[in-house]
Amino acid sequence: MEKTIIKQKDLRKIIRETIENEEPKTFYVANSSYFDTNSYRIDAIATAVEKAGGKNIHVEPAYGWSNQPEVVGFESTEEQVKDIAAEVSRILDTEWVHILEKEW
Repeated sequence: MEKTIIKQKDLRKIIRETIENEEPKTFYVANSSYFDTNSYRIDAIATAVEKAGGKNIHVEPAYGWSNQPEVVGFESTEEQVKDIAAEVSRILDTEWVHILEKEW
């Protein structure tokens, strides 16, 4: 078995290129049970998503069903989602923010 040694500098370059070439996916900020007693502030959430790098920010009914509450959707890479979740949490002053990949 042949061992391959990759220099740390080269490894960083490979990781950076992988992240840059990652296809964006569509995510949404879930209207979780936290929002049963707290307002789902669409404008504040959308602003936080934009500030953290989300693209194509939009509002749509959860699960695409007209009888569900509106949620903020956006496109992002999986790597950016961590930053977006942190910014939304900071704006709403809570750790109870759930960002999920849109599957509908």
